[in-house]
Amino acid sequence: MKNRPAWLWLSLLTILSVILAACQPGSTPTPERIVETVVVTQMVQGTPVEIVVTPTPGSEETTPPEMSTAFLPADGMEACLPFPEGITLTVGANGPLFAGDFIVDTGTAAHTAKPSFDDVAREANQAYYGAPQASSSLQAGQGVYRIGVFEDITSLNFFAANGPDNTVWNSYMLPPRLAMYGLSEQLFNFTPLAAAVATPEPLREEGEFWVTEIPLRQDITWSDGEPFTAEDVAFSANTALRFNLIAGNWGNWYDGNFLDHVEAVDDYTVKYYYHTRPGMARHEYGTLQAPVLAAHYWTPIVDAAAAPLDALPEGASDDEIEPALQEATDTLFNHVPDGEPLAGAYFLERWEPGAFLDTSANPGYFLQGLTIEQFANGAYRDSEGVTVGQPEGETISVIETGPHAESVVYTIYGSQDAAILALRSGEVDFVLNSLGLQRGLAEQIRNDPNLTVIENPSNSFRYLSFNARRRPMNDCSFRQAVSALIDREFVTEVILQGAAFAKYSYIAEGNTNWYYSDVLNLGQGLGRQDRLALAIAILEQAGYTWENDEKPTFDVEGNSVIAGGGLIMPDGTPDPEHQIWAP
Repeated sequence: MKNRPAWLWLSLLTILSVILAACQPGSTPTPERIVETVVVTQMVQGTPVEIVVTPTPGSEETTPPEMSTAFLPADGMEACLPFPEGITLTVGANGPLFAGDFIVDTGTAAHTAKPSFDDVAREANQAYYGAPQASSSLQAGQGVYRIGVFEDITSLNFFAANGPDNTVWNSYMLPPRLAMYGLSEQLFNFTPLAAAVATPEPLREEGEFWVTEIPLRQDITWSDGEPFTAEDVAFSANTALRFNLIAGNWGNWYDGNFLDHVEAVDDYTVKYYYHTRPGMARHEYGTLQAPVLAAHYWTPIVDAAAAPLDALPEGASDDEIEPALQEATDTLFNHVPDGEPLAGAYFLERWEPGAFLDTSANPGYFLQGLTIEQFANGAYRDSEGVTVGQPEGETISVIETGPHAESVVYTIYGSQDAAILALRSGEVDFVLNSLGLQRGLAEQIRNDPNLTVIENPSNSFRYLSFNARRRPMNDCSFRQAVSALIDREFVTEVILQGAAFAKYSYIAEGNTNWYYSDVLNLGQGLGRQDRLALAIAILEQAGYTWENDEKPTFDVEGNSVIAGGGLIMPDGTPDPEHQIWAP
């Protein structure tokens, strides 16, 4: 999770508490009655739970009433119902608004469709700065691209840096490793890197495995001159499986729940064996995009680290395996690479902890000079003849693969202020900041005619997740009612002051290949009173009621929700209290 100011989480929790209060009983005082109670312990799903029992006067033995647990376990999922009649729902950016007969006109202005984040960012950039300019140091012919960052890397050891020591700065600053396939810039097309074919052969059954063979390019060499071969690919995968590497990125790259082993059929053919058939997330977007390390460098280091594992007796128990595995991984992660061969666009030159990291261009990078065209219809074509989709129509970008600088130097600054000061003084050409600038700093640099601001849509989101193993969160209608009550636009525009955008889908609009514009935008454009009415209508249709038939109401003058009776589920069970956890 990315860090957020405490006031932001406090504000969000306040909003959510108001939402839940709309479905909770009011605070009407009742006469106090003193009764004798007994606390007993019962087992619930293997867990001791204390409950309070009220004895019946005059009886020696009391049968405990039906137990009330802290939560109500769900028995399956309750499907979504058609929305109540008489309403229209927002679909897509320009769809119709909710217009139910039971909605009270609150006099709010008509909703106007908002431009997409991409449009806003593009227009703002053009209005302020026009087209971005190239680095001043590169223009001067120095060939050094200087980048300011806010944090240092955690390790030069690639196993550790992408495992327990994983950070986003490691992925930015450490020279990238090659993989069989990767994703193209901007459109994220699945394209070959070390693989010699544009798309792999589909997985096929072979005995007890699902397998596929992929040929390698034969023009790739490591920085020490050794050829890049199938043995490197197999070694990298099998090492991750051997050490059960699951922390950080490794669990997504080489998932032992699916991948059994990888074999070098010959010098330039790789064969993948899965014991369980994987989906795209584990095969094309997992193992086939996983990093490849130099086997001839790492093999003796890995074998030495694996000594505790190799010493285990056959049929060793988990109690024996776990400490051996811990010792082996600790040894592997603690190794400090010296002269590790690389095969990507840049090599590591020098790391001065807390000060800078220096990289130099690979003069023999096999993809240097490759020209890539990308089209508005999502297609891809490069100068080696690889195509994805139908490359026709409008061309949205033409990219020539680098490296375009002789070296890239990352300088570590202790704060955003220090990095921006260095940018203004010309110490660095670019400030890399994945988490966004403080609003004050952002405004300062926008007013500096010597600086160019590049704004990109965020590739992250915040969301409310329901535990569907508990009632009534297993009921689609309950989840829809909560969703209708949450005013995303109020949170993003008022509380966050435009620093975020309201989303109604997991997929960002900028991801054009996957984004579906006609997703249901439940509650978009509604005021608080209309949201409450929509939530009540959804719940009532699903069979929910309120104690004493006291539904929540809206105080127009006070612009607030007046809580009604407690929410009753369709089977007559009172809705229990809910906990909301936030990071």
